[in-house]
Parts: sequence; structure tokens; C-alpha cells
Amino acid sequence: MRVHDRMTPNPVCVEPDALCSHALDLMHRKRLRRLPVIEADDQLIGIVSEGDLRFLARGQEDEARKRVRDVMMRDVVFVSPRETLEDAARHLYVDRLRALPVVDHGRVVGIITESDIFKVFLQMMGIAEHALRISVELDDEPGQLHNLTGIIRAHGANIVSLVTVPSRDRAARILVLRVEPAIGESIGGLVDELRERGYRPACADGSIAEAEGSNEGEGGSGPGEDLRS
Repeated sequence: MRVHDRMTPNPVCVEPDALCSHALDLMHRKRLRRLPVIEADDQLIGIVSEGDLRFLARGQEDEARKRVRDVMMRDVVFVSPRETLEDAARHLYVDRLRALPVVDHGRVVGIITESDIFKVFLQMMGIAEHALRISVELDDEPGQLHNLTGIIRAHGANIVSLVTVPSRDRAARILVLRVEPAIGESIGGLVDELRERGYRPACADGSIAEAEGSNEGEGGSGPGEDLRS
């Protein structure tokens, strides 16, 4: 999946000579927290955030006359629309940013935020699907995933989503699946066979569950039931 699949195209921008008060008003009206700063032909030259304009709250007349160019950040991290979402997420994480302008041939064509990335993460995890959650620990060896999915297929179940995360044991990985049972079938038989085959139930933090039927917490949960054990 590429940045252009999830970015907001044609973002609201501001010019460098605009008053800071105008930029802040624009953010409030459009419910935005940051604006790319552009010159002619949509060329990116900076970015200004709501935090950069906090001084306006003090109401000092000399500061109220400041222009966007006086407060904007000039060394802007940006991405291409053709970069992967993983690359965009890495930039946001490593550079501690909340949004990235999307630039194509020097022109601002979009913006992608941490919220956009988070939505994709939830979709990858299958949170919105009415499916059952199964989490198991797999030895990090060839053929392990093939064997597991073969068992699931034999029970007529459908895998809605599948992700892996590192385990504390470097020789293993935690596999988190959301599974839909076959129509009219219970998931219990599948879970029992997974136990019999030696697939170890695992907690979200990578530790091995000590008791069957343990839950991840007392808080609310999304669609689906946790069947780790």
C-alpha cells in the first residue's frame, strides 16, 4: 500500500506572507493542526503548526503582525506519494512528527497524518471485522505458517487478518489472526486441535499465557472474542 492510497489530497495550505492570525483562523475553521507553507506552483517551503502560533494567545500587537514565514519550520520532512506506508510510518516515528506533506516533483499534492497510519493498522488487525481472535506462538522456522493455515483450512474457517510480531524468544514469533468459522460451525474444534498440535497460546506482550482462557484486560474490546488459549 502506498502513501497516495491513504493521504488527504489537495490539502489546505498557506502562503509565507500570510498573517499568523490568518493561519490560525484557517486551522480552526478547517479543524486542522498544521498547514504546509507553499510558494508559487505549490512549491513546499515549510510547515506551520498550531503549536507554532501559541504566542497569539498572549494578544501582543507586535506579535500579532508576524507572518507565517517568521515562525514556520523550514527543514521539512516529506514523502513521495509512491513511498510505502511503512516508510511514512518510520518517518513519523523516527522524527517524532504527527504529519508529513506529500510532495511530487516539488509540488505539494497531499498530506498524511499519524491518524491515517493508525486507521490502516486497525484495518490490518481486522478490528472492524466480526471475527474471532486467535494468538499463537510459532517457532521461527520454514513451514510453520503453512502448517497452521492448513489446520485452519481443514476446519473450513476463513482468515480475515494475519499479522506477526516479535516474541521475547528470538527463535519464535507471535502470530495474531482473526478467523471466521464456517457457517454453522463452532470455532472450539479448531482451538482444541491447535492445542493438541502444540501451538502455544501467547499474551499480547509476547509472554506465554499461564492459564487457559486468560483475557487481555478488563477494559472494553472491539468486535470479536479473544481465543488465545
